[in-house]
Amino acid sequence: MRLTQVTTDLPRRIIAQEDIIINNNINELDSRTHNFKSMIVALHQMFQEIKNTNKKLEARVEIRTQELSVINEELAPEVVK
Repeated sequence: MRLTQVTTDLPRRIIAQEDIIINNNINELDSRTHNFKSMIVALHQMFQEIKNTNKKLEARVEIRTQELSVINEELAPEVVK
């Protein structure tokens, strides 16, 4: 039951950077718990990389849009002729 509670809505919880705490006293699950914790860390890192890449791409689009606006303004008189 605890594992179900921890894994419910996991992607949203990782994105929201919620603390995900797994406590158990069952030796059989110790290995799975360790692996699961490792997976949480890896997923969190991947989500962060995606967010960072998205921010970089948005910044590049903004810069390019500004460059194109300047070029369009420079070419506008040519089009009128």
